[in-house]
Amino acid sequence: ALDCVWRSSVHGASGWADASCTRLQAKDAARLPVEDLPRALQQLPKLMELHLSSLQLGDRRFEDLCKVFMQGHHRLLERLYLAHNNLGTPGALALAQSLPKLPNLKVLNLPENAIRAPGAAALAEALQSTPSLEQLVLAGNGIGVAGAQAVAQAMPQLRQLQDLHLSRNLLGTQGALALARALHCGHG
Repeated sequence: ALDCVWRSSVHGASGWADASCTRLQAKDAARLPVEDLPRALQQLPKLMELHLSSLQLGDRRFEDLCKVFMQGHHRLLERLYLAHNNLGTPGALALAQSLPKLPNLKVLNLPENAIRAPGAAALAEALQSTPSLEQLVLAGNGIGVAGAQAVAQAMPQLRQLQDLHLSRNLLGTQGALALARALHCGHG
């Protein structure tokens, strides 16, 4: 992977050192003002790995990033890391709308946010358009029983899914049973 490096100039000319880079690390994304991140991402069409964990984006800023995904410039993206970003249901809904434009996504890492059951349900439905998904991390998102049931309903279409992390979500017995049935009925 070729790491993306942001170059700043005292003369006001800033930009990526190499726009053909394939991986943007959170430490490099953090060098940009958060409001400039969507515009900067538009310049990286070959991006395959995007690490935005712990940037505290929040829903509104993340919705702006999802608008960039919706433009279809990041169809090569395989790994998306969004842990600890204060994302709630609105952020999850925005991501769900943009998932069809990320058809090669293999890893969606979204732990320790607050997407709740409605966000999990929207993501589960949208993830059915990403058949290459191998890893889904929704730990610590308060998805509860309803969110677990929504994920379980999507699992038959997620044939490549190998790794599912749902800890710290208060899934309850009913949520756990729904997931167990999905696993037993032919997933994987």
